[in-house]
Amino acid sequence: FFSTQLTAVRRILLGAYTHMRPPPWPSTPAQALTQHLPLLALPSAAAAVALPDLYDAFRAAAPAENLGPLLALLLAKRATLYACALSTVYVAAMRSGDASPGLGERLEAITAEAVSPATLPEGQSAEVRAVAESLDATPQAAQAAALPLVFGALLASAYASTILLGGPPSAEEQQLLLATPLADEALALARSAADAIQPLSTASVCAFAVNVELQAGARALAA
Repeated sequence: FFSTQLTAVRRILLGAYTHMRPPPWPSTPAQALTQHLPLLALPSAAAAVALPDLYDAFRAAAPAENLGPLLALLLAKRATLYACALSTVYVAAMRSGDASPGLGERLEAITAEAVSPATLPEGQSAEVRAVAESLDATPQAAQAAALPLVFGALLASAYASTILLGGPPSAEEQQLLLATPLADEALALARSAADAIQPLSTASVCAFAVNVELQAGARALAA
């Protein structure tokens, strides 16, 4: 009896949340053309136009007169980073206004948007759904405690792989590798694999993110 009542209450609350949830953003052509797309494109477009000229001015200046061009270049780069960060945070906040209450549901929706208009294979779709249901069943306190640890571990692993495989070996490592040719070959293979995988990983993440925003802009323009 209590389980049935609790399920009914949850359905009522979920229905009320769905009814009160704001519409997706952007939802009109005006929002797409005046807010969404400009915020995403203008910082990068402005940097692509201004930074090469500032860099050429710095290189063309005499060593005794290059402090001003250098400061202008550094300030423009910093302003570009801040503008990109602010626009990204604003767009993410506006786009999450109609997000589902569950973390798993949000991840499932983002995954579907990332590959749209294509769809995931049936097996992968079932795996994503299983992970989403597991996340939704996890208490919010556990999610709040685990997410920083997960992101910290990902950042640490990325930093460690960059340090270990990204740069040239030190003098001590070179002596050790000369003494062990097999380890030298294994390290060279790992470095070449990292050099090939890291750009591909970065490019795929950027492509998925761009596709999500392009799909959102196209839906708003077609509304």
